[in-house]
Amino acid sequence: MANTEKFKVLKAVREVKNDARKARFDPSLNADQKSVLEGLYADLDSLEDNLILGILDEHIEAITKSSIKLENVAKEIKKDIKNLESIAEKIEKVAKVLKILVEIAAKASKL
Repeated sequence: MANTEKFKVLKAVREVKNDARKARFDPSLNADQKSVLEGLYADLDSLEDNLILGILDEHIEAITKSSIKLENVAKEIKKDIKNLESIAEKIEKVAKVLKILVEIAAKASKL
């Protein structure tokens, strides 16, 4: 798989991860909302590690699950935390890009 795709995904993941890191300390959020952001941050950190280590092909199923989980978190944020809607939109973008990356990896592994 070309590194270009991995770098694009990594850049998007890092952007959302940084936004989530900052948002975790927003004093207007309640404990449940902060917990959602903590979980999001941990998931993005793990995903970032997998991308950096280049073990995407070994973890297609886990990355697919991460993509689905990110979509669900984005929906939850949009519903419950209106002031973080821009983060939710970025999360949705990352989830979509991850799906594309997984499709590419899956096709490449069949060659």
